[in-house]
Amino acid sequence: MVLENRGDEVVLVALKKLMKEDNVERIILGWPLSLQGEITDQTRKTERFLNVLKGAFTIPIEILDERLTTIQAEKTGGDDSVAAQIILQTWLDRPAVSH
Repeated sequence: MVLENRGDEVVLVALKKLMKEDNVERIILGWPLSLQGEITDQTRKTERFLNVLKGAFTIPIEILDERLTTIQAEKTGGDDSVAAQIILQTWLDRPAVSH
C-alpha cells in the first residue's frame, strides 16, 4: 500500500492504524541519495520525515539506500509500491542481519 502524502498528521494516523492492524515491529525507510551517493533535496525531506517518525513511534526505524529502486520497479511495469517492495526485500536479503 502506498500512502499519499497529505501532510505529516494524516500520514501518521494512517501509519498508526496499519501498524496496529499488522503488528508492525520495525519501519524500513528508503533513503534517496543521488546516483553518486550524495545527499539531495529529497534526502533532506526524507530526513525531516525520519525525525517525525522517530518522534511518533518507539519501534526501530532503519534507513536503506533506495538508489535505482524506482528504475527497477519501472522496468517491470511497477510503480512506487513495487519500489517499496524492492526496498523491503533488499533489507530482508541482507546477510548477517537479525530481523
